[in-house]
Amino acid sequence: MNQYFSTRKCRWQFLLEAFYFFQEARNTSCGHCDNCIKKEKFLEITVQELRK
Repeated sequence: MNQYFSTRKCRWQFLLEAFYFFQEARNTSCGHCDNCIKKEKFLEITVQELRK
């Protein structure tokens, strides 16, 4: 449980790997979990800063 809560990767990807679905987990991102949303917002801010 601690690993699930402390991971920075997509939570869906983490669960797939936990149940040995490594092929399905490769390059997977749900886009809905807190980690995916944080990453997306970070990328938006970074791109906006680069455009200035």
